Amino acid sequence: PILEKLMGMSLEEDRKRAALELVAIVTRVGVAAIESMGISASLATALQETGKAGAMRAGAMAAVDALHFKLGSAFEPWAVKLLPHIFDTAGHKNGGVAKIAIELGIKIVEGTTPHAVRILLPIFFEGLKHDRAPVKILALNCLEKLA
Repeated sequence: PILEKLMGMSLEEDRKRAALELVAIVTRVGVAAIESMGISASLATALQETGKAGAMRAGAMAAVDALHFKLGSAFEPWAVKLLPHIFDTAGHKNGGVAKIAIELGIKIVEGTTPHAVRILLPIFFEGLKHDRAPVKILALNCLEKLA
């Protein structure tokens, strides 16, 4: 229910509040809830939303941002797994959604441990092959953050 609520919100402040509710649930139940409650799969699906509005993508990114901020390295495996979808969202038609994706992609890369570099590099190289320029630029910016 909280994920459905989060994905359906149009105002950024509402999405942030709902994302914090999600973080509270995950904190209470434990990080394993990200898989057992289907949170990771739901976020991945929402990040692949088609259409111009991008409300589901924005809701998913609010959740990823909140989980990444509150759980830190404990959320890293899921953040890295969702990163290709976030890169793809950087090329979204909705400029506001694309901007959120670019900022979130950089935040995730800046917050990853050095052990994740070998997993991140193929994601960046795939981003460089993308047909949209903002995705390529995000990939280059993320590579720069690792340097």
